[in-house]
Amino acid sequence: MPILPIDLQVILMKMDSMTRLQNEQQDGVYMMQVVKGAELGELSQIESSRVNEVKPHPDNNTKIEDKKSREQARQGKKREEKRKKELEKIIKEFQEPEKGIHIDIKR
Repeated sequence: MPILPIDLQVILMKMDSMTRLQNEQQDGVYMMQVVKGAELGELSQIESSRVNEVKPHPDNNTKIEDKKSREQARQGKKREEKRKKELEKIIKEFQEPEKGIHIDIKR
């Protein structure tokens, strides 16, 4: 079916309104991003300006809590040291020159 000149005129007339509409949609997306960024900025400022209030323990058992946190830190260090040793052992196993670098897979 051929395109008639009247069809081209209608398309060209609609093209202007379509481009304006698409431009407005793109601007809308940009504006939404700007608004969202401003909201996130305000929230982060509010969060950073808040001061955490320290409430005293009802039984004054702060030393017990410190001991617990020290124990947890010590246990965490022990776990990390153990993981490092295991990792070094695995790496050393693959780096030994006597074992060779070629792996034969037979089926």
